[in-house]
Amino acid sequence: MHEKTGAVIANVIEGLSALHARSHGVPEIRVAILDGPADLSHPVFRGSSIKDFGGRVSGEFAASLNAVHGTAVASLLFGQPGSALKGIVPGCQGLLIPIFSQDERGGILPCSQLELARAILLAVSAGAHLINISAGQLFMSGAIEPLLEQAVEECQRREILIIAAAGNDACACTHIPSTLPWVLAVGATDWQGVPIAESNWGEGYKNHGIVALGKNIPVALPNGDIGSLTGTSVAAPIVAGVAALLLSLQYCETRAIDPTVIRQAILNTARHCPDGGSVDCQHYLDGALDVAGAWQYVKHHLREEARRNSPTKTQSYEGITMSTIISQSADQLPQSASDSTAFIIADEAAQSPAAIVPSLCEECERESTAKAVAKTPPVSSQLSPSKIYMLGTVGYDFASESGYYSIAQSSGVQDPGLIQDFLPYLRDNSHIAESLVWTIKMDDAAIYALYPSGAYAHLVYGRLIEFLQAQVDGKIQRVSIPGMALGATARTRSGHMLPVLSPNIRGMYAWSTDALVDSVCGAAPTDAGEQANYEKKRQRVYKFLDRVYHELRGFGVTSQERALNFAVTNAYQVEKVFENALSESMELYKIDIEKSPVQRPGADCWDVKLTFFAPEKRLERANVEYRITVDVQDVVPATIGPIRTWSTY
Repeated sequence: MHEKTGAVIANVIEGLSALHARSHGVPEIRVAILDGPADLSHPVFRGSSIKDFGGRVSGEFAASLNAVHGTAVASLLFGQPGSALKGIVPGCQGLLIPIFSQDERGGILPCSQLELARAILLAVSAGAHLINISAGQLFMSGAIEPLLEQAVEECQRREILIIAAAGNDACACTHIPSTLPWVLAVGATDWQGVPIAESNWGEGYKNHGIVALGKNIPVALPNGDIGSLTGTSVAAPIVAGVAALLLSLQYCETRAIDPTVIRQAILNTARHCPDGGSVDCQHYLDGALDVAGAWQYVKHHLREEARRNSPTKTQSYEGITMSTIISQSADQLPQSASDSTAFIIADEAAQSPAAIVPSLCEECERESTAKAVAKTPPVSSQLSPSKIYMLGTVGYDFASESGYYSIAQSSGVQDPGLIQDFLPYLRDNSHIAESLVWTIKMDDAAIYALYPSGAYAHLVYGRLIEFLQAQVDGKIQRVSIPGMALGATARTRSGHMLPVLSPNIRGMYAWSTDALVDSVCGAAPTDAGEQANYEKKRQRVYKFLDRVYHELRGFGVTSQERALNFAVTNAYQVEKVFENALSESMELYKIDIEKSPVQRPGADCWDVKLTFFAPEKRLERANVEYRITVDVQDVVPATIGPIRTWSTY
């Protein structure tokens, strides 16, 4: 092993030493790592500026497989000068956001696309300029999770650069999220610049993919070790480090922070496939990383900006609060693992459309992960309490395998995991509710763990049991759960970690779409002439609710999401809107959420804006907007004032 491995990487990556002569990164640039937890007690991190959103791990727990991956990736970026491994940007600020945990057999539990979306939004809320994702999902068919696409689009809108591994499936295939257009995808090469056989390629990376060094890369490993890893997982942070260095130099020159320019610099200067190469040119994606060329591009851009005397460009984070919290889904415990992989990921989980897994070369990582132990690190989030207003369904889990069998034996229920079998016992013995991990789910994936607290906790548990029974009976389809995210995490039986939400009973409601529409629209008229309009109004309310549930759904974190979710819960207000629109023969066109011009002292008011158009006279009539103002300052939001309306052109 090299004594100063960071210097070795700098010498091999042409142009990196020249950048290091100018800067090792500045703390104003924040780089987020979405990965496993990192062993920050490793000597290479001593003196680094890293904010950990998952809790520090050390000792024997630090050797867990997910920590191996997270520690390795973090060291390539933030390893400190003078240590055994100098990272590429030791002077930048790091944001560590865990997306992987560990199952009871020592394997890494993949995260879902939904959970990855949450992690991206947390990085946005924490002020990241760059996001490194050394992971992904081999995506053969089906639809991408809309919330993941929305999270990436939010990064594009805010000009936050996402860099993601292209994957190591040795195929021309789609790998999520690296094939999404705004993401800068990274394949891996050996030390001679030739793409390794495992690195993915294909049309999905066209115009936004490059290759970089990713073969036998020196990395830090838990418990003070140094090893080497191969794969696109280690190529991605090398590109992220170069991008962060370029951003640092850009900031030092002009105080500007513009990741879009850095993305263009890396892509536009990538070296094309060499003539007569031994590897098919499509394996090079759009070319190989050219550090010196990218820096020349950035310098040219800075000169042009200075010549035009344009104002400094900085990022804005208004509207995203520091309240998005990482969770892991409550998917089934994997049933079997492949003997050929050192990171033990079950075949079922790896093939699932919800499985995001680390992007390391399986054949090259065995030696470095041999010391890993199959124990889950005690992770606890360090975020401040924040307000949540979530829509979904309720469920429960168990804190551990032992807890599951203990409840099974004490209750006499053979499988307390089967809701239908366990509910009768739970209703008669409500004190058992405190021993369960209650959850609120979206698309059957657990989003938060619900932990009632305070003097009325028993009432909250009682309501959760009622909701669960009504779901089983088919009487309700949605619940609203407002509360405070406490900045802690809870472990489920499968090993996933969920952020803890303390519910507020004042805003806990349950409903079915049919019952809500009935309540909103009232009883059917007896007059035959009015029945047609009544049915049209019902269908329009249905469409409004469906769009919120499926198209515009969110995690109930940002002020906008909380305002929209409350508008659905308080859907009675929209009844007059649709009644008026119906009388004008207008249809719902779009739903927007905007900061309200109507503000009170200490309030946080947002307008849920419904825009209608006349489909038969769209060129003759103006659109009509209806605005419902919602104050989300309190944990349970409230509507403010009457509905306002005007025409738009």
